[in-house]
Amino acid sequence: KPWPLFVISLVVYFLLLLVLWLWVGPGCNIFQVGLGVICGGAIGNIIDRIVLGELVVFIDMGFWPVFNIADMAIVIGVGITLVIVVKESWKKEPIES
Repeated sequence: KPWPLFVISLVVYFLLLLVLWLWVGPGCNIFQVGLGVICGGAIGNIIDRIVLGELVVFIDMGFWPVFNIADMAIVIGVGITLVIVVKESWKKEPIES
C-alpha cells in the first residue's frame, strides 16, 4: 500500500537533487541551502521508510499534527526557497511592449 508513495517520494527527491546540482542563478547559495535542507529531510524520511517500514513521528504538541525533525527540515527548506523565489521575482523589471 505505501510503495507507490515511496516511489513517488524517491522520484521527487532525485529531481530536487538534480535542481540543486544544476541551479546557478540569483540567490544561488541561499537557494541551494534551502534545497539541501529539503533533501536532507526527505532522505531522513526515506531512510525511516526503508529501515523501519514507517515514519517515526515523535513531536506531539497536542494542538498540531505529530511530526519529526525531517518534516521540520522540509518545511524550513521550502520556506527558504520560497523567500528566494519571491525575492528574485520581485526584482525583475516588467517587460514593456
